Amino acid sequence: MEFYKVRERRIRIESLNERIERLRSAMEIGARRMQLAPAKSGIRDRLAENMAKLDELECELVGEVARLETEIQQAELMLEGWPEHYKRIVRLRYVDGLTWEKTARKANYSTCQCRRICKKVLGKD
Repeated sequence: MEFYKVRERRIRIESLNERIERLRSAMEIGARRMQLAPAKSGIRDRLAENMAKLDELECELVGEVARLETEIQQAELMLEGWPEHYKRIVRLRYVDGLTWEKTARKANYSTCQCRRICKKVLGKD
């Protein structure tokens, strides 16, 4: 089901963004240390490794975002013709990637009702 793919892809993108931010922070610290360290301390090598890893992660992120956009378009096509409240709940949960609790709060339904609606329209969950 396209909706599950969208949610999984969004979670993957969030994970990549977190890894990129951690790596950037580590590189900033390394750059400051490099200014204070002797030339043969190995910090330059670690910075070069981190830069290569950062480039790799950013390329992976670009690919994931492109795939997410395609999957969102496919999911939106599947939503055509559905009742508005079904669309809203499915979008909040799968396209926006919200938890069941946040989905229920934003949709003004109970968590159980949101789950029931998704189970009904998607066939499982």
